[in-house]
Amino acid sequence: KRRVPTCWNTEQSTGTKSFCLAQETLSVAPTSTSPFVRELREKNWIAHQPRIPWPCREVVGKMTDPADSIRALFPEQYLRKFIEEGIRPDERIFSAARETSFNRGMIRTADGSASVQLGKTIVVAGVMLSTFRPTVGTPDTGRLEVVVELGTVCSNRFPTWKPSDQAIAISHFVARTLKGAGVVDLKDLIIKKGAAAFILNISVTCLNYDGNVEDAALLAAVLALLDTKLPPVQVSETGEVVECEGEPKKLSVKKLPIALTQVLLINNNNEVEMLADPTAEEEDEANSSITAVLVLPLPLTSQTDAVDTAPVMLHKPGGMGLQAKQLRSVVSAARSRSLRLLPLLVKELK
Repeated sequence: KRRVPTCWNTEQSTGTKSFCLAQETLSVAPTSTSPFVRELREKNWIAHQPRIPWPCREVVGKMTDPADSIRALFPEQYLRKFIEEGIRPDERIFSAARETSFNRGMIRTADGSASVQLGKTIVVAGVMLSTFRPTVGTPDTGRLEVVVELGTVCSNRFPTWKPSDQAIAISHFVARTLKGAGVVDLKDLIIKKGAAAFILNISVTCLNYDGNVEDAALLAAVLALLDTKLPPVQVSETGEVVECEGEPKKLSVKKLPIALTQVLLINNNNEVEMLADPTAEEEDEANSSITAVLVLPLPLTSQTDAVDTAPVMLHKPGGMGLQAKQLRSVVSAARSRSLRLLPLLVKELK
């Protein structure tokens, strides 16, 4: 049977420290620039860490970079050391968002589609049209439904047998934002009052997960709606919806919401630090989060007046409270984020 060590063993050697991990020796090079590795050299606290589970030791044994091993075993201490240095592990400042790119119309079988890449997070949104008979209470209103899928295809942290709580929460967030911002007038989906109307079924699938799916999913859903066309249909004498002659009609999208999510972290001085566009690593260690959604009118222009005067929606799913100064900082960061995205969106929507 394999012997399970109860802790990390440290050995002094010339210019380096060696950490024995399940029959594997990991050498920390003295030239490493990681602030966390520098602290390990200064303080010999690593010998007092608890026993490492076998799966972790097997993963660590395959890693060639000592910083990656420490990052996997002690993610909270690793991140907090960077926060103390005033920078993030991916070299961004606290208020900076990751590079964003998007594309429309890549799914031919959908009525509208778009993809968004936010750093390493990649999502694809598709719109499928269906019809239903409106209720008596709302005879002139269509419907909009959103489903966000987070499965093992994007990360092994999500279950395969049921939707995760995070996927359900993001689905509700996207749906409420689209309806609350007035992105689509549901009365435009009516085929015949009281007889038939369209349903906009928006399906957002995450292909690669590295945090902040909320912002990427919302942007992908709006871009997919901008790519959607309504087919020419009519209600027959038997009450069925059938296609008729004519050209497809472009869906009228009136607003463009742009979201910026920030996570809240308590540093070692018991102060609140806000990190914009968090990665999965930062989300796991965060104490809370808040999302500011800037609602821009369509059609877009390159003028900044629309950004400065646009209304803002705030979404905060519980957690620690914020002061008025911090809320103003959140809104200001969302406006700055929209200004940076505005030229890309104007070019895409031409």
